[in-house]
Amino acid sequence: MRLYSADDNGLVKAAALEKAQLLGPWRVQDRKRAVLRMALLPDSEDEELLLGLADDSVERLNPATGDIVSLATGVPTAAGLEPVPSVDRVVCCGTDGIVRCYSRSFDTDPTELKTTATVNRVRLGISNPHLVAVAAKQAGVRIWDLNESKSVFKSKNLPNDMLNLPIPICDNDVQFIPGSGDNRFVTGTAHHEVRIYDRSAKPRPVMNITLDDLPITCLAVTPDGRTVITGDTVGTMKALDLRTGAVLGKYKGIKGACRDIVCHPTLPFVAQGGLDRFARVYDIRTRKLVHQFYLKQRINRVLFSPEGQQATALVTGDGKAADGDGTAAGEGNGGEEENVDELWEEMALAQDNDDANAAPGELSQMVYKPVTVRKRAGSGRQKCAERAETRNTYHSSCISFAPKVPRTTNPPRSCCTSPAHCSLKASYVACAGAKRVVA
Repeated sequence: MRLYSADDNGLVKAAALEKAQLLGPWRVQDRKRAVLRMALLPDSEDEELLLGLADDSVERLNPATGDIVSLATGVPTAAGLEPVPSVDRVVCCGTDGIVRCYSRSFDTDPTELKTTATVNRVRLGISNPHLVAVAAKQAGVRIWDLNESKSVFKSKNLPNDMLNLPIPICDNDVQFIPGSGDNRFVTGTAHHEVRIYDRSAKPRPVMNITLDDLPITCLAVTPDGRTVITGDTVGTMKALDLRTGAVLGKYKGIKGACRDIVCHPTLPFVAQGGLDRFARVYDIRTRKLVHQFYLKQRINRVLFSPEGQQATALVTGDGKAADGDGTAAGEGNGGEEENVDELWEEMALAQDNDDANAAPGELSQMVYKPVTVRKRAGSGRQKCAERAETRNTYHSSCISFAPKVPRTTNPPRSCCTSPAHCSLKASYVACAGAKRVVA
């Protein structure tokens, strides 16, 4: 199984997940022809990719042979590039809100459908590919029927707030929920909200989930239709329960804004790409990192290949992830990260020279637990302990500053020049030939 990625420099790369190695790159590096959208051509003999570029052109790439064919120019695809399965149709849309339907060869005139202005994302229906959901700025979500060229659903915003002001709305992404007959869909807004709609019930959202104070840039719904995974502008990737709206957990390790999230159609894996130049693959169930690859450029799109449905080599028993060069972590470096716990368990305890030859029964009496006490520089008890260290004795009040010596119930007396810092205030012996004081 492969994970394809497209970046803002126009390069297309692939990562063979079973072998943990990188393939490619394809195309010539050109920032003016960055890849904005990427999709797999369904029902094709070879695994071919459709690429929507920043200069409003469309190309077809065959990763097996490296052949690149320019299909059309003047086709905006910033909002969506969606091939229709089992039909000779490709749906394209730019930010201008005009949905254009081409043939897969792009050799015929398109049919155009004017929707709304400032479109951010376009998605096709799962059960009904002739339905297209359009997420726009300050206009909500509308669903259009491409066969009849008319709108079949128009969403409504939430009611006004307590000051009777309209709730701001800006949908950045939209996706239909599998198993709902294309009646339910979920959107992610620029105002850190996830909204769930049911067009068979009402035009307003049936559930509105407010997350952190960061815009949601992309989202993906799992194949079972129970979980939606969202990404924001700082790399926070969360899993939400579509039935209760609860946050199930986070996917850790992302350092930059998320630009694309995609779930595998059959296997429990989700891929993410963004500004930190890493393509990551997580396990949906455990939310653990399975693989990551450093791709050197900021990633715009990621895409799973349909091959490798039985990718048993993807999840190994030790759960190791790939490094930036595509090699699995722990390989080539002796496996330090995997054997850290075993290394600590096998290490022997450090002992003094006098205790090295002690019998096993006597060893337990020679190991002492260190005492952590906050010291004050130059205190009387610390000086007393330093003097007592030369005689291997100490007062009971100075035990916290004494070296590691066996504790006794009645420690012997020692010289002390500061009776105020010693518990033996009644009687003590002064140093440096001072007068002996007896209680």
